[in-house]
Amino acid sequence: MHHGQEILLFFQQFGHKGLIGIFISNMLTTYIIYKTLEITKENSIQTYKQFLHKIIGTNKQINRIINFIVNAFLLITFYIMIAGFGAYFLQELKIPMFLGGAIGAFICYIIFSKNINGIVKVNEILVPVIVIFIIALGGMYTNNASLLTIKTEAQWGKPFLYSIIYASYNSITLIPMLLSLKNFSQSKKDSMKIAILCGGILTILGIIIFFLLCTDLIINIEIPLVYIASKLGEVFKYLYGGVIIIAIITSAIAAGYGFIQNIANNSKEYKYVNVFICITSIFISQIGFSNLVNILYPLFGYLGLMQILAISKYNIKN
Repeated sequence: MHHGQEILLFFQQFGHKGLIGIFISNMLTTYIIYKTLEITKENSIQTYKQFLHKIIGTNKQINRIINFIVNAFLLITFYIMIAGFGAYFLQELKIPMFLGGAIGAFICYIIFSKNINGIVKVNEILVPVIVIFIIALGGMYTNNASLLTIKTEAQWGKPFLYSIIYASYNSITLIPMLLSLKNFSQSKKDSMKIAILCGGILTILGIIIFFLLCTDLIINIEIPLVYIASKLGEVFKYLYGGVIIIAIITSAIAAGYGFIQNIANNSKEYKYVNVFICITSIFISQIGFSNLVNILYPLFGYLGLMQILAISKYNIKN
């Protein structure tokens, strides 16, 4: 969300219908957050595996499929983030995509070989910083926005479907993250508060980014928000660019590390998988950041729907 490419793909292309799509998507996200917290609390769930067993049952085949989807999503998120790293260097510093991707992959390789815990913690500080930056950008810029710049003939079907897909692809990474919040949620009321707060923040950020993307003609720009920030001057451009770069690399590390941990059974395999994903990421990043987002995120949205349907089915049964 911190680069603007997803809002462009899932909502902004549909004009005012996309704006309503943001509300629909975040209502569904609020529901997912609330139900996940409730299910984990009621059943004292500690791990993602236990969560899947609870909502799906112990059907080995289905669990295997969902585990495969989650692993594939982690790997592809890693590839997309390396492409994003390369895209930033190309867009802002005119450094070739291949070289930028190689630098990103090398940083990840070194960190996977060492200790990773501190790096993922960086994201806990970065997320509030990015939120503040986006709100500041919105405050400085939104008066230039014009919804009239978007001409869209889309019927309601596609914007509605895309809003559901956006929530469901986000749920793939959201649910494992929510398991760490279970201690904050002592009662139904707490779960509801956390869900509404998260849903509310996501809605506000989504709307601000939506309008920011209306302020300028953004065609063929890989990381739109950095481009918009650059219009406010060099200082803002490099500050926001720095935050984005750290966010991209920490997201790549979290996704890549999650994938290696799930796949490798011992330290020898860990080393091989590390080398494999870092080298292949350099070549896959050449497809282009926005291309990868456009092709792969909707695909995972459809796959993520399985999880939402399972949560709803569990909810109806209980």
